[in-house]
Amino acid sequence: MQIAVPDAYTGKTPFVIFHPNPYSGLYFSYLLEELGQDRVAIAPDTPGYGNSTKPAA
Repeated sequence: MQIAVPDAYTGKTPFVIFHPNPYSGLYFSYLLEELGQDRVAIAPDTPGYGNSTKPAA
């Protein structure tokens, strides 16, 4: 999961963006840097991708 947090609280709605398959949240690292300047920006990894755990089956 990739997370960007602004230096100070701004009260703006957090932004969550999901990666296309077969990539991970790292796909949006540069975008998160920009979005994270004034709000929390999160790019989670879907199961089996990036730093997530792989599904059992």
